[in-house]
Amino acid sequence: MTAARNTAAVPRPGRAAAEERFAEILGALDTDFLDVLGWDWERRVLTYPREHPVLGLPDCPVPNCTLAITVATLPMCRGCMERWSKSGVALEEFLLIPKGVSRGGRAASVCGRAV
Repeated sequence: MTAARNTAAVPRPGRAAAEERFAEILGALDTDFLDVLGWDWERRVLTYPREHPVLGLPDCPVPNCTLAITVATLPMCRGCMERWSKSGVALEEFLLIPKGVSRGGRAASVCGRAV
């Protein structure tokens, strides 16, 4: 026989308590470092600077692609990796083809070739 479990929900702190805890955490942080990280005080979001030598991400090498490489073992961003895997083009050639604008789920073409 199994023991009965207490399924009562743990109460969540109210908004005031959450704001107070957030202020405590912020007080322990270096605001200059938060600025380096790209902390948005209003939205409470970090946007890591791509050019930062430790925290940054390399840009995707595909021309006209504005995304970053998020997986270190891949030669380009995930979106371009997917397009390349379906293109049948050699990697060196694919990296020379500018990324087109996608319309309605269909890939655009550049020079008559789907990209």
